[in-house]
Amino acid sequence: MFKSLYWSIRSINSNGALERLKRLIKSKNLPIIALAKPFHKDNRLDKYKRILGYQFAYSNCNSQIWLFGDSNMDCIISEEDDQQVTCTITIKGNPLLISYVYAKCDAHLRDDLWNKLKIINDNYNLTWLIAGDFNCIIDPVEKKDGSLHRMSKSMGFIHCIMDCELLDACYTGSPFTWCNGWYSDRRVWQRLDRALTNHLWGSMFDNTNINHLIMTGSDPCSLLITANNSHKTPVRYFRFLEFWIDEPDFLNIVEQTWNIEAEGSPLWKFHLKLKNTFKMLSAWSNNTIGNIFTSIKSLKEKVADLETQSISDNSEINREALNQAYSELIRAYKKEESF
Repeated sequence: MFKSLYWSIRSINSNGALERLKRLIKSKNLPIIALAKPFHKDNRLDKYKRILGYQFAYSNCNSQIWLFGDSNMDCIISEEDDQQVTCTITIKGNPLLISYVYAKCDAHLRDDLWNKLKIINDNYNLTWLIAGDFNCIIDPVEKKDGSLHRMSKSMGFIHCIMDCELLDACYTGSPFTWCNGWYSDRRVWQRLDRALTNHLWGSMFDNTNINHLIMTGSDPCSLLITANNSHKTPVRYFRFLEFWIDEPDFLNIVEQTWNIEAEGSPLWKFHLKLKNTFKMLSAWSNNTIGNIFTSIKSLKEKVADLETQSISDNSEINREALNQAYSELIRAYKKEESF
């Protein structure tokens, strides 16, 4: 089992943050944590290591990411720069690669981070988890209110996720991890914090969850990361995919299948109708799934054409069309990832 906490704490001493952190460590029994923006120089690291009860502490080069861990974690720092710290830890003889991230606010400065993550992906063939504040969303639905998000700012991150073949880990709690804390008419919510995993992580841990803990004040919510393996033989269950409802044939398939007559008691009829509907939806999806993959190529060409148009004529109409194309491409990628 792996358990960790990431918190973009924005001053370890502000608004009772240290006390909240100590309670979390005690109640959740956290063997390793990462704090971003502690607002202290690294010469205070040992002091907080003792306060928090850890035996290991590390600060990245600009003191923007602090790591604390138990001695039994066998933590070795593998890579670090001003936006990430990557360490190797061993659990029951299995090495894990963990990257904690605090990305720059300016989009062009985050390019160095995306390139570094690609290098790490190429150089380490290990079970990998990346968690942190990426200061970037990957879908317009991850922002509520405020000005329209320009998806061009997100494409570097999205390409990094695709190039490294990463998956967005499941989460519980609020869909947003950050709020500007302003009055209601100017308040903005975004999902800036997340955890990503590679396929080896999914092979080792069949259950990974990121709990978005409640936000306090203007601080982003902290990420409580848990991963375990039940060692049970996986059972293939029917999985309803949300994008199905946007497909033109979806309602017809459901209606036609549900109207097929079934014999038996009312409860047995209901069971058979559900079973038949699940079966038909799965077959229908398998037969039409090729449309998702082939559409990605044409959407990429559409985005490239609209980018060229926006460069030559940066009108509002062209910008809206480009953002819409970005959204369509991201949705297509998500459909592809579902399988």
